[in-house]
Order: sequence, then C-alpha cells, then structure tokens
Amino acid sequence: MNHDAKSVIKTFVRETLGCQCADEVFSAIQYSHPVGMPFCSAEIARVVIGDRLLLYILETDSPSIIEHDLPLLLAQGKQERDRHGYNRLRLVLVTTVPLAAQMLAETVFNAQTIRDDRVHLHVTGPRAVYDMPWRT
Repeated sequence: MNHDAKSVIKTFVRETLGCQCADEVFSAIQYSHPVGMPFCSAEIARVVIGDRLLLYILETDSPSIIEHDLPLLLAQGKQERDRHGYNRLRLVLVTTVPLAAQMLAETVFNAQTIRDDRVHLHVTGPRAVYDMPWRT
C-alpha cells in the first residue's frame, strides 16, 4: 500500500472515528474491498490496522440492510477480532441519511447481546470515505 493510501486511512481512523492509536500502529495497514460475506447483502470494506484494530465499513441507506446485516457483521467481526487477538472492532456505517440511519443502527446495535466494550459503532456520511483507496 502506498503512503497516500495509508495517510487517508490514518486520517479517517483518527479524525472521523476518534481513534487515538499510536503512530507505529499505522505502519501496517491491510484492506480489502469488497469482502466476501455471503450473508451480507451489501459490499463491505475490511481494514486491519497494525494487527490491533479491525474495521468493517458498510455503505448503505437501506433500513432493511441495516436491520439484517448489522447484527451479522457484529457477530462476524467480533469472532474475527477475538480469533486474531485484535484490540478493537469498529463497525462503520456510511450513509447519505446519517440521522435516520444512526437512530436505526444504534437501536439494532444496542439490542445485540454479544457486543462488548471493545466493539464500537460509527455512522458517517460518504464524504468521510470519499478518498479511501478502494474508491479510486
């Protein structure tokens, strides 16, 4: 991955998601898009930062996709986080209707009993991921 792609991801993680990871964590960044998750009806981007932070990024405005896919992504992501020993899982919902989607996503997320204090939900608009390497 080139320096510009790393810089874009680092800025996104720090400024949009509010992660305070140390600089050395960002020396190793892997991403894949789309990720093959047969249970998911939307494309997912998967980012691993420094073998510590796992991101699943879902772009959708569809309430039915949020209701169906978010619990499945949480289960899959938590399992992957634990299996690989990552510190955190951040589920990121990218939507053009952030207020409505955030209310629904938070309701769905908060209803999941498998979540813990190392799983976080973020809802943001498309501008936040506009420069991501898989979009260029």
